[in-house]
Amino acid sequence: MTDLSAKAAGEIPAADAPEPILDVSGVTLQYKTKEHLITATYRVSFKVYPSDRFVLLGPSGCGKSTLLKGVAGYLNPVEGQMRLKGQVIHGPGPDRVMVFQEFDQLL
Repeated sequence: MTDLSAKAAGEIPAADAPEPILDVSGVTLQYKTKEHLITATYRVSFKVYPSDRFVLLGPSGCGKSTLLKGVAGYLNPVEGQMRLKGQVIHGPGPDRVMVFQEFDQLL
């Protein structure tokens, strides 16, 4: 594909592409209960760019909240990597907050 046809197709050349704000690459998240090891996400990958509106949508128990805990820095992946503004997420940071679905989860 030539440069002109790439532009006509809406493709952005790699050198001109913006950096993602959030880059989740091959992330597997697990947590333990008293009886089981739960794999909440398995090799999940996506990128969120500055102008994106991003939604995590899925049924109860599919790993949405667990993935958000990982992005917040409260849960480290057992596989893959999460980057926020190019920096690997190793723990909670002042640039992120955690908002719970129900107020009593804070207790």
